[in-house]
Amino acid sequence: MKPLISTKVVKLLPIIVSCLFLGGCSEDEKTELYNTVDQNQSNNSSTSPNEDNKNTSGEFIHGKNKTFTVNGVSFTMIAVQGGSFRMGGTAEQTQYASDDEYPIHNVSISNFYIGETEVTQELWKAVAGNRFFAGENQFPAIGVYWELCQTFIAKLNELTGEHFRMPTEAEWEFAARGGIKAQGFIYSGSNYADAVAWYNDNAPSFTTETGGYYYRWCTRVKTKAPNELGIYDMSGNVSEYCSDWYGAYPSEDQVNPQGSVNGELHVQRGGDFDRGSDDCRVSSRICTSSDYRTGLRLAL
Repeated sequence: MKPLISTKVVKLLPIIVSCLFLGGCSEDEKTELYNTVDQNQSNNSSTSPNEDNKNTSGEFIHGKNKTFTVNGVSFTMIAVQGGSFRMGGTAEQTQYASDDEYPIHNVSISNFYIGETEVTQELWKAVAGNRFFAGENQFPAIGVYWELCQTFIAKLNELTGEHFRMPTEAEWEFAARGGIKAQGFIYSGSNYADAVAWYNDNAPSFTTETGGYYYRWCTRVKTKAPNELGIYDMSGNVSEYCSDWYGAYPSEDQVNPQGSVNGELHVQRGGDFDRGSDDCRVSSRICTSSDYRTGLRLAL
């Protein structure tokens, strides 16, 4: 019979009590506690689809989301039924749209899955084994650049046997608009930014202890309303890489477009805590270099 409390946990009880109830613990104590938790996670790691979802990566079942668990951390992929939409600065966006949101063009998208939330810090650590972000487990992973995202996805695929990837820009916009349930909102799920987005007018603010420097930061995922498909934070919180090179839109109809063949800048979407509400619109485009540090949402 296994003991109710392991000897390691008994040994750590003074540290746990100090951290939780007696005003904090030293950095060395924190390190010992984190290392023990990490070792325990590794010894009990699991990687499995939710038992309620028997479909595999190559099979799409309408309306059936997929939940995966990696080293004890679960995340959900939202089923997005394929369809057609008008991509770019459509009528509800006209007042705010930039030149690179034109020409508006017809796009058809096949079935796919997209993350219910941005990749969280908790999931990043479960996959990559490290966490170097400021914030809590349910904050989005932030400060990750292009190549680091690719390494993370490769490791996730190795752990799950799936084929996770970044969404294309067209997939991202289709999902942000609400897919076949789209109601024509300016932002992902609402015409009012405050209802669905953390951006520079409402994101949590902090003041440093020395110098009084004021800044804003991201916050926990799923604290604003979801869009029509049940997807959170596609407007605001942290911006998200897409798989496309940044380039001009075509005028011709497109089927599952992959973006420009080559380029120097990558596409990001969604805006973030430090940008204005205009950048959080569903058609707004952001272009950055590969070393720009931002966030990530998965597709499948």
